[in-house]
Amino acid sequence: MSRKEWVQAHRSKIELLARAGFAAKAIIYATIGALALQVALGLGGEIEGKSGALQMIAKQPFGSIMLSILIIGFLGYAIYRLVQGVFNTELEDNDLKGIGKRISYLFRGIVYSGLAIATTRILLKAKSDSKSASDWSSQVMAHPAGHWVIGTVGLGVICVGAYQFYKAITDKDQQKLKLGEIAPAIRPTFKKIAKLGLSARGIVFCMIGFFLLKAAWYNNSNQAKGFAETLQSLLSQPYGSILLGLVAAGMIMYAIFEAFKARYKQINIQ
Repeated sequence: MSRKEWVQAHRSKIELLARAGFAAKAIIYATIGALALQVALGLGGEIEGKSGALQMIAKQPFGSIMLSILIIGFLGYAIYRLVQGVFNTELEDNDLKGIGKRISYLFRGIVYSGLAIATTRILLKAKSDSKSASDWSSQVMAHPAGHWVIGTVGLGVICVGAYQFYKAITDKDQQKLKLGEIAPAIRPTFKKIAKLGLSARGIVFCMIGFFLLKAAWYNNSNQAKGFAETLQSLLSQPYGSILLGLVAAGMIMYAIFEAFKARYKQINIQ
């Protein structure tokens, strides 16, 4: 069976997996945003990254059912991105830009495969082996030229963050949605939500990248921060609660955007 025949034979399944994946992303970002907003408003709780958010979901009524749904979603998203990268379902050109896109698809597939595994471990109540950003940075820096690796990763993360701003400004992601199927009355509001959500995500990624660069520059892994630690660092700034609240609200808006993508995104599988 040729590549094209295989893709066409599994087209509907891949699309279903992709939509499940966008829905799972919506749930996890909504949880992170809600927890951070709770802290910003002085209502207690803790700021969590993806792993902590999953632990929080596990503690809720029907938590096991929610985690099971998320596992399917994360695996669906991972498979969708891996198929994009391996089989080039978007028909990317074989130039530098096209190869870069396919690599980014593969990278996202690997990341969400890991998240599916982590969620499964939480569901099975296995001992968590997740490491903080400073932990894995320390391991990398223990090797020759490790700080160069961390610095390169930091630059890459900043580029990802900058790309979120680019998508927000150009409406690039919105162009891939079936906007005609969205009710005209809510379309303008949705566009604003998409811009704000992408911008908030861009801020967080740029900050994470900055902390990684700082860790590489000073050769100090303690400078590296993950998602939760980056959000926590906002509280130490002037008007920290306001800043955290704005970014947290942005995370919730990004979750709404992902939920819309689960329903309205044009899934191109060729």
